[in-house]
Amino acid sequence: MEFEEQGMPSQEKITETPSFLQNHFKLILVLGLFLLVAMLLTTVLIPKNPSVTQLPKPSIITPPVVIVTATPPLEPSQWATDAAILQIDEQNKNLAEELLNVDLTESPLALPNIDTNVTFEK
Repeated sequence: MEFEEQGMPSQEKITETPSFLQNHFKLILVLGLFLLVAMLLTTVLIPKNPSVTQLPKPSIITPPVVIVTATPPLEPSQWATDAAILQIDEQNKNLAEELLNVDLTESPLALPNIDTNVTFEK
């Protein structure tokens, strides 16, 4: 009771005051049940497959119109007849042909002989 003299509520008064939930428990319970019943009624009463209006399908589907124009003939490059370029091209073809014909399989690898008898002298 000494707390009351200082203006503070005593322990007895703190436990006596009901909380918000205790005051409005019935109201919260009724609202919760109302929402539950409303959800159940909407799932039962609303049809799951509402009638959808069918749109008529077109009988003929027309493809898009493609306009093809003639492409002008390609002109050869100025380097197409150059002797140095033709020589490089020929060398590339020969190198590619050689690479296709080379046997790339390798014999079993053997470790090199290493002299492990090493002495360090001062």
